[in-house]
Amino acid sequence: MHSSSIAGLDIGPYAQGEEGAILDCMRVCFKFEPEVERWRHLYLDNPAGKAVILLARDRGRVVSHVAFLPRRTRFFGRQGFVGHSVDAMTRPEWRRRGVKSALSAELRRIADERGLMAIFSFANEEHLPMVVKHEGRRAVKPFPVMVRPLRPIHAGLAFAKRWFPGYEAAKHDEQIPDCAAAGPLAGESSKSSTLLSRAPGWSSVAFDERHDQLLCEAEAIPRIAMVRDAAHLTWRYTDAPGAPYLQQNIFGSRSLQATVVIRTALLYGFRITFVMEWFWRSGARSDGLRLIQEVIRLARGLGCHGVGALAMPGTLQRRLLRRLGFVGIPEWVFPKTTTLNVCPKNQGSETALWFERANWYLTWGDGFVL
Repeated sequence: MHSSSIAGLDIGPYAQGEEGAILDCMRVCFKFEPEVERWRHLYLDNPAGKAVILLARDRGRVVSHVAFLPRRTRFFGRQGFVGHSVDAMTRPEWRRRGVKSALSAELRRIADERGLMAIFSFANEEHLPMVVKHEGRRAVKPFPVMVRPLRPIHAGLAFAKRWFPGYEAAKHDEQIPDCAAAGPLAGESSKSSTLLSRAPGWSSVAFDERHDQLLCEAEAIPRIAMVRDAAHLTWRYTDAPGAPYLQQNIFGSRSLQATVVIRTALLYGFRITFVMEWFWRSGARSDGLRLIQEVIRLARGLGCHGVGALAMPGTLQRRLLRRLGFVGIPEWVFPKTTTLNVCPKNQGSETALWFERANWYLTWGDGFVL
């Protein structure tokens, strides 16, 4: 694509060396300090391919940015690529001037040119109406949060305190950036190296071809699921210094039967262990359930208020989690909400299937990366 001029700006794709200008725009728009290594890992090291990044520049200064991460996806018995739209942003002084609309239109053209099967994102309450109206997407509701309460009285008191007169937000109540490049929430107590000494049976994350085979033979994965092979999982959960992830596997005589990846974080005053990945081989459902029981046991030992998981209504995962004491959480409980939204491309009779919530397999994302 050749760069062009719109509203006096230079519009064109990202060029090597513009990381600093992009991060400066993120700093202004999302109000946090982005790290260049995290940005490069997310945007350039993706095993499914480098991100498509479009920029609007004012004399070399990035004033608007849109992008999508290519994602290998299984859908309705086939496999192809979709685009995960992330980190759309425009500096305040350039908003409402058609800049982002121009970038987004070009991004959609590139998606069509590359034959992507869909574009999706997760939008907050402020931006959801805009992506529905201007991007041609539809919301897939609700965001399917489930929680296994462990300290309900303490959790209730922590929740109630937020409504007391004179309540002062603690450090953990600061606004969490709606930015994929933000990375995992910081916290010494949640690092895998810190938790391993208190977590017998758990290990740092590691993936190989056995995880590839497990996903191919997993039970009841919904009809739309990102390909979660070893290459993707290693990229997603890189065990860098300070990484917050723990893993537990169950092996049979010849194969991997089930796996789970978790992390623990202090979020809005609640200490929660999140189930990041969870799947099991067909015929090994009891092993899958056993892993969640191990998660609950660990979270209780860490003094967590609860265990959080995602499972869309109508899925086997949700039914099994209910059996283990998980309950659905209504959106009004959350300090902020996010909504899956999607625009399928030329799917014919299957178009409507993309909007059925039971067809989606979702996992927690640090900074909205699934």
